[in-house]
Amino acid sequence: MTPKRLKDKVAIVTGGAQGIGRAYCLNMALEGAKIVVADVNLEAAKKTATEIQKKAGKSLPLRQTCQTSPAPRLWQGKRWSALAG
Repeated sequence: MTPKRLKDKVAIVTGGAQGIGRAYCLNMALEGAKIVVADVNLEAAKKTATEIQKKAGKSLPLRQTCQTSPAPRLWQGKRWSALAG
């Protein structure tokens, strides 16, 4: 069995719900990463996160908008514990 290169890593993928971003999410999850699927389309992000959870591991959907505010403010209050362990 091939070792998972991204085991114990967390990847935050902007635009992760569709297209190339989705492909990155799925492939990094298969390599062992925990994935934050960040996208302006929350429903699509949830769908991608659910697919990751069924196939490969832990994932968290997140609605991300294209604002100039810093990311920490944008992501305050999210349930990061979903990626723990």
